[in-house]
Amino acid sequence: MNVIPAAVVLFNNDLVDSVRAYIIKQLHIDEAITGAEFDLRIAANPDYVALIKQLELRILVERSYKELTNREQFDLVLFLKNGICACELNKFGPPGISFPLKNLYWGQFGIF
Repeated sequence: MNVIPAAVVLFNNDLVDSVRAYIIKQLHIDEAITGAEFDLRIAANPDYVALIKQLELRILVERSYKELTNREQFDLVLFLKNGICACELNKFGPPGISFPLKNLYWGQFGIF
C-alpha cells in the first residue's frame, strides 16, 4: 500500500481544466483553491497548514508564479509549461527536477 503524504501544493494559475483535473487525479488532491482563497484561510487561521497535515489532506493552490505571499507554507512549488513540470521547491526531497506532466506522481518528489 502506498502512503500519500498530506501536502499543500502550489501550481501556476494558468492551468486549463483538463490539466487541472489530471493533476488532481494523479496527486490525489482533496481540494483545489485559488491563491486568494488560500491567503484568506491563512489569515483566518494561522495554523491552517498544520490542520491540513493533521487531517492528512492534499490541497492544490493555483496562483501566479510571481506571487510570493505565504510561499513558505507550501510543500511543493511546481510550474507547468508546455507539458513540462518544473519543481522549484520540494520539502520532501530535492528541488530543481523537471519531468513531463504524464510522469507526475508522488514518487517524483522523493516520497516513496
